[in-house]
Amino acid sequence: MAYNFLPVDRDQRFLLPVDMADWLPRDHFAHFLVELVKALDTAPFLSAYRTDGRGAAAHHPTMMATMLMYAYCDGERSSRRIEEHCRTDVAYRYLTGGLVPDHSTVARFRDRHEKELADLFVPVLAVCLRAGIGEVSFAAVDGTKFRCPASLRAHRTLDSIETELAALTDQIETELARIVAEILAESHRADLTDDVLPGAPPDPPREPGTLPPVVGLPKALHGKASRRARLTQAKKVLDDEHTAQLAAHDARLRERAARIFATGNGIRGRKPAPPARDPDKKVNVTDPDSRIMKDAHGQYFAGYNAQNTMSGDWLSLAARVVTDANDTAQLHPMMEKTSENLTAAGTADPVGVFTGDAGYRTQESVAALDPNGPTVLMPSVKERESRRRATEEPSREGPPPDGLPPADRIDWLLDTTWGKATYRRRAATVETGFGQIKHNRGIRQFSRVSLTAADSEWKLITLTGNIQKLFRRTLSGQATPTWSTLAQLVHAPS
Repeated sequence: MAYNFLPVDRDQRFLLPVDMADWLPRDHFAHFLVELVKALDTAPFLSAYRTDGRGAAAHHPTMMATMLMYAYCDGERSSRRIEEHCRTDVAYRYLTGGLVPDHSTVARFRDRHEKELADLFVPVLAVCLRAGIGEVSFAAVDGTKFRCPASLRAHRTLDSIETELAALTDQIETELARIVAEILAESHRADLTDDVLPGAPPDPPREPGTLPPVVGLPKALHGKASRRARLTQAKKVLDDEHTAQLAAHDARLRERAARIFATGNGIRGRKPAPPARDPDKKVNVTDPDSRIMKDAHGQYFAGYNAQNTMSGDWLSLAARVVTDANDTAQLHPMMEKTSENLTAAGTADPVGVFTGDAGYRTQESVAALDPNGPTVLMPSVKERESRRRATEEPSREGPPPDGLPPADRIDWLLDTTWGKATYRRRAATVETGFGQIKHNRGIRQFSRVSLTAADSEWKLITLTGNIQKLFRRTLSGQATPTWSTLAQLVHAPS
């Protein structure tokens, strides 16, 4: 019996040039991403490179940005695994044109161009909006906690930081003194070799194959200097916090003195005492910008609070990273950032309704709401209770009466049929977006330290999520653009 199988000839040599575009189907995401990035303005990436053509050739920043965006869409952020993908994965090989950037190059590119990568958020948002994606009549804002590459055990008090800082400084100064002595001795020996004095002893002979004494900073000193820099930054964080407390105390005393001068009467109660340093206050010496956060399971870790505003059809409208452990002060900054991004993206449609959970509702945030701005729905109770109330029959209907305080106006709207149905969309909108990032894409922590690095990476995560939504809508025919119309969408007049 003869089998009928297709031949497998791994030794076959191709006699004709291979078209790399044929490696992937024409509707593959890699083709779509290449055309999209070509249509974006990537000129800011070029400002970091020399224009005289000297030096070793660098990888083109547009190619590197495209590869990095594809990796984030793929849920891959490890520079070493990205390098391996460039060797073995057909899509990565197509994106890089057969080049294989090493992991150090990938990591340095992400570090060097963190601002340029974050600035792509608004142009990508503009493409999505012009493609008909982005239901800005409704928006939901929320925050989620992300870990940073720093251990919780790396938190130190000020006394511990100062003690280790002093010890490191002594070690570095001792090492530098030794290095300077070696340099001077080597210089003296060189002078004696050039101009031998009568009776001067010759230099001791070296063994064959051995090198002369190394002059420079040893690796151990490099690590100590880096550690000292991080400790200095951590100490500065604690000092700045105490300085801010002293400034607030001085402002309070000046306000108190002004009231006494204006009324001519004293103020009852004790005079405010100057704030004292908290000896138990800690800061992370690996990432001084990070803060101690708590996840939904009650576990503490070092990380950041990632804020996101999502439209009714799951498009990220604004993204930023803060160090606050809660969301109480983030409502108005996120509303302003959302409006700013929409304006920069070229749309004149404002957000109609903003929704947020009870963590955003404070007396200050409610009092600062603009009566002529978008409608804001925020319950005064926690999420479980607000969901239970949303299932109850509405107790009010119609618009709230004139003259109601802002808090009572919000409560009135939440008790109407429209308010209950509108607020129920919040969890299904923004929480779904977080689930897509953390569960489907497997991104649960930032890969670099510092607040600016985390903010840049969060914008890269959210903008690549927007690109995936644009691709899926385009592939299904629900959005306007095709591969040939992406450039027109990017450069279309606002």
